[in-house]
Amino acid sequence: MLQLWLSQQNRMLRFELGARDLAFFVGAYCATAIGVQSFALDALSVTLGWISAIAARASHAALNDAIQAERDRPDPTSGQRPVAGNPVSARAAIFWWALLSCIAIASACEVTPLFAAVALPAWFIGSAHAASPVKAHDIEALRVVVPTLRYPLHLALGWCAIGSMQVPPLLLLLGAWMLGAFVRSSGQLGQVRSAHLRGARVDERSRIATGILCSIGYGLGGVLSAGIIATALRVELVLAVPFALGLAGYYLTLAQRKGSRGIAFSSLRREPIFLALAATFLAVVLNSSLSNIPGLHEWIDIATLAR
Repeated sequence: MLQLWLSQQNRMLRFELGARDLAFFVGAYCATAIGVQSFALDALSVTLGWISAIAARASHAALNDAIQAERDRPDPTSGQRPVAGNPVSARAAIFWWALLSCIAIASACEVTPLFAAVALPAWFIGSAHAASPVKAHDIEALRVVVPTLRYPLHLALGWCAIGSMQVPPLLLLLGAWMLGAFVRSSGQLGQVRSAHLRGARVDERSRIATGILCSIGYGLGGVLSAGIIATALRVELVLAVPFALGLAGYYLTLAQRKGSRGIAFSSLRREPIFLALAATFLAVVLNSSLSNIPGLHEWIDIATLAR
């Protein structure tokens, strides 16, 4: 009985590091890079903001589990058996939803007023989406657009956690959304390609359009949007743009090869080429953030004047 209860709690407490947590810390870094505030002075606020984001995310998962468990519970008068494979009880899920929601709201109120103004409406919207019988990924037109809004949202939360009342640049949020859409649409492209290789009937024009939208629209557009704002924050970061394009291109090849809806971060640890590209990209970003290249500043100024 105790083992079953522990398995239920482990299923609901999904404190997993992922792309949303990365977007959160990128937002905090960008706010620090433009001199809004010192990261060391607001390390506690960033930590509380991160805890609030994780707790809110876990509370939405617990609420979704509670609703699913209630739907799977058979009517006592019908004589049906419980649905197999759903070890989560509705009572335990409701308990964790209430507890995690309190942690998320209390932590958000302790960070900054702007952080609370962004985090609390996001928590309400996430709870409503978790309770809704129709999910965004069930609607074809919203399958990529809506779920990827979580990435610019977490980036904005990281930005606001630093302690500034300034809103993050729109181009930075657009780049975060497009990169998130690239990750999700690359999984769709992999599904279409695997179905085509299996001999399934796939519209060739739809397959080509999906590839163009994924690689050029979301991928290239997202990297360039993020690269432009990063260069505006610090000129040396322009050196990281080619490495970001290479990393995105290799991720796209992985998605097509695996043919899945998305690539889990745990599986990326088994890809040495991807890890090498990611390490090189991070090294270039860190080196560009800590060093000054006078010749690069002069070249950027000359190119700007020439236009």
